[in-house]
Amino acid sequence: MRNATLLDCANANPSSKKSHFVSALWTNQELLDDAARAYGKTAGGPLVKLYQRIEDSPDFIDAPEVIVASIATLPTLVLQTATIEVDDALIEQTVALVVKALKR
Repeated sequence: MRNATLLDCANANPSSKKSHFVSALWTNQELLDDAARAYGKTAGGPLVKLYQRIEDSPDFIDAPEVIVASIATLPTLVLQTATIEVDDALIEQTVALVVKALKR
């Protein structure tokens, strides 16, 4: 989970189309066309793998996908909305909070 979230953040530039695509996959799939949604849900896709690992692990809470997805977008939201400079330490702290929120 931590690595997948960090990878998402590493690619999250506020002006980046990729960042907005990943954000839409996490929280607002209505913004995407059928092909984009299908790509995001492919068996090898990072989101599918992440959800499967969370679902299979007894270490994480049993919550609906929409809840997990919403919580997991926090680091990307920080990068997209911050009015201060976001450094690696702040992202690490944010990711740690997400993981803590999702753990039992």
